[in-house]
Amino acid sequence: MTPPATGPMPFLAMAALLTAALLMAGGCVVGPDFVPPVPPDVSRYGERADPTHLVAPGVGGTQVLIAGANLPDAWWHLFRSRRLDALVREGLSANPTVEQAEAALRQAQTLTQSVRADMLPNLSVGATRAGGGGLGQAGPVSYGLYGASVTAGYTPDLFGGIRRAVEAQAALEVVASEQLRAATLALTGNIVTAAIQEATVSEQIALSEVILRQYRDQLALVKVRYDAGAEPIANVLSQESLIRSQEVTIIASRAARIQTRHRLAVLLGRLPSAYERPSFRLRELTLPRRLPISLPSRLLEQRPDIRAAEAQLHAASAGIGVATANRLPNVTLSANLAASAATLASLAASSVWGAGLGLAQPLFDGGALAARQAAASEGYAIALATYRMTVLNAFQNTADVLTALEADAKILTGAMQAETLAQEALTASQVQYKAGSLAYSGLLLSQVRYASATLTRLAAQSQRLIDTVALQQALGRNRFQPDID
Repeated sequence: MTPPATGPMPFLAMAALLTAALLMAGGCVVGPDFVPPVPPDVSRYGERADPTHLVAPGVGGTQVLIAGANLPDAWWHLFRSRRLDALVREGLSANPTVEQAEAALRQAQTLTQSVRADMLPNLSVGATRAGGGGLGQAGPVSYGLYGASVTAGYTPDLFGGIRRAVEAQAALEVVASEQLRAATLALTGNIVTAAIQEATVSEQIALSEVILRQYRDQLALVKVRYDAGAEPIANVLSQESLIRSQEVTIIASRAARIQTRHRLAVLLGRLPSAYERPSFRLRELTLPRRLPISLPSRLLEQRPDIRAAEAQLHAASAGIGVATANRLPNVTLSANLAASAATLASLAASSVWGAGLGLAQPLFDGGALAARQAAASEGYAIALATYRMTVLNAFQNTADVLTALEADAKILTGAMQAETLAQEALTASQVQYKAGSLAYSGLLLSQVRYASATLTRLAAQSQRLIDTVALQQALGRNRFQPDID
């Protein structure tokens, strides 16, 4: 420790000390330098070539998959529904999960600033005044003592431990940013999916009510034939049972629609009781005809979960450097200037200054620091395995959605054909039953098959819309824009 010195204010000495500290800060940086993992070299998502045209007739239409095209940020505009756009805007501005992710990002940014501050010198000032008095020969005597001090300190980053800590926290800030993107992507997907489900259930209710009316009309005909002795009571009871089953189906569908609306309310940041919008109908939603599909090589750049996993891996890599630096010597530089005088006017003329250098080297800690360094290395191994699994899941997710979309078009085609045939069979059965050339069992079977075929077609139509949403989520978006409309 340099002994205190008196004399003129040692600004030059303090400046020289801090300059030396800054020069010492340019030392080596221990620990591995982060290298991003090599992306998989693949040209397709699944085991077969990715589909390019998804063809379905009539209400289905053809979807064209455009490989290599840029993904739109406001992908929900593809459904061409102003009401849907308004729902998404409201959800992005009021959903608590997004607000939570935004706050987490701000917190991470603040923590990064805090860690960066450790790389700079610190300076503090202090001032004191003490007073007293007593009785002297000439009467009461009072006196005062003024003091002031300036202290500067610096911990040179000799081995890069602080720089690695900044690197790690900056990577965690990226994690928070990507988690915000993931939250907004999940929210928009959930809102659009819930709207499609509400529209589907509303359509199911409407179709079920039409079928119910047909069942009741048929019951009246069966009763007429029963009264005429042409039908047994069992056929009347069977038709009534069919009506009751259809009524139960409608009750369940109405409950499902209410629950879907509750889910929409919560996604918008509202209480279920505050959601009073009219129900969606499928005719309000247009099936997107042209779907941009990013190349597999770009999936790693666009999926927020992959980018977050890579940033977490980066933070773990920097953490090894932090743990390594903690095992090495630590140098602390300090300088101080103090003055005291009986009056403020003479304070500057009576100063004492000093400068010091401290060195600390862990000698024995029971292996704690070595264990922490080993734990940091294992943390990197964990993060690497997590990253690899995230990439694998992302490619599987995308491949599965593309497979589902390809199947959706074929299923919808078959379902529409089955519905048409079932309707023709029901019409023919009704004519034959009235003419007495068909038993009631044949009519009953035709009714059940038509109802089933109609609901199957509706489910296939809805699933195609839902899987289109799933594709947008699987591919990720380029960036987060909270004011997208």
